[in-house]
Amino acid sequence: MIPSKRPDSEFSRLPIDLVLSDCVAEGDLALEIEAKSTPYSPETDRILFRQGDPPTLLYFLKKGEITLTMHSGDQELMRVRARPGSLIGLPAVVSNEPYSLTARASLDAEIRQLTPEDFDNLVQSRPRFCVDVLKILASETRSVRKALVDFPP
Repeated sequence: MIPSKRPDSEFSRLPIDLVLSDCVAEGDLALEIEAKSTPYSPETDRILFRQGDPPTLLYFLKKGEITLTMHSGDQELMRVRARPGSLIGLPAVVSNEPYSLTARASLDAEIRQLTPEDFDNLVQSRPRFCVDVLKILASETRSVRKALVDFPP
């Protein structure tokens, strides 16, 4: 793990390179998301959304990598890598709160997009998917907590 760039910061001991989650959308959930979503082509800067933006879309990473970063002012506090199968922006879409991270796609990323309304309709029409979504959210939470606990004082 890489230390923060500013050692005098209260955040200087935070881990800054994590994997988003071991739990991703697979099986029927992945197939349904793919069927209900449309292809997404990032802008030239490859930014999907920025920290603080309203949750307009949920992204499904089919191929490549998405890097999620958290900033305080101009300081990067944390960097999280998402792997194929990841649902990017899930906490913001579920809570209808602003994105808490900035998401940037790799050049080779293949991404699908789903509106919050379409995502809500999907989980309401297939209640078992709610359990899958909860598992993904719990895994993401557990990954961050574990990294914080395992990071040396």
